[in-house]
Amino acid sequence: ATGAGTRYRLHAFTVVHSREQAKWCMQHLHSTALETFPRSLSVFDPSENDKIRATLNNRYKHLVVGGHHKLYVFEVTKTAQLVLKSDFALRPAKQSGSSQEGVQIARIAVSGPRIFVGDSTNSVQCIKYHRALNSFTMFAADRSSPRFVSALTALDSAAVCVGDRFGNIFTLSVADDVDDDISMDAARNDDGFGHIDLLPTADAANVAAAAARDETEVGK
Repeated sequence: ATGAGTRYRLHAFTVVHSREQAKWCMQHLHSTALETFPRSLSVFDPSENDKIRATLNNRYKHLVVGGHHKLYVFEVTKTAQLVLKSDFALRPAKQSGSSQEGVQIARIAVSGPRIFVGDSTNSVQCIKYHRALNSFTMFAADRSSPRFVSALTALDSAAVCVGDRFGNIFTLSVADDVDDDISMDAARNDDGFGHIDLLPTADAANVAAAAARDETEVGK
């Protein structure tokens, strides 16, 4: 991604083998303008059927981009052009005291049509992209405490592993009774949001201590 003034661009490249130079080279295909700096991006397949995704041979057709407080979904054409399909603005948690403009997307992880978003104040929010309707549903979020997410990876369609800027590592999972077709605006919670269950995870110190004990036992 490159920027010029208040406009930014996403560049698509392909890797080709040059016979003349006898090496692999990158060939520029397309550039797409963005209003915000793209801090995180991921290819994904919004198909809800696992069998359909398997038949695509991992040829992802969509790209999700996080910039400032907004998500952008692009469709990747056969000529590698990025066509903007939809965008979605994240809402701040009430306890964070931040405005919508204060939300900064830091990391994105995907699993099927589910998009897990980690930002600078709200920990992790779960969003589903509905391809047929070309719309988003925010169906769950971690409201246990404000967190600055610095690392995020999807373990499966209902769980993520998260790291924050203070070195904490933990896992989060979506509750079994959460319906990802229902917006959190219709949830029972007083703050208008659903919640992600926080799963207990051994901290780094305990993991290191356990590893040291194992090495000691092996040495004996």
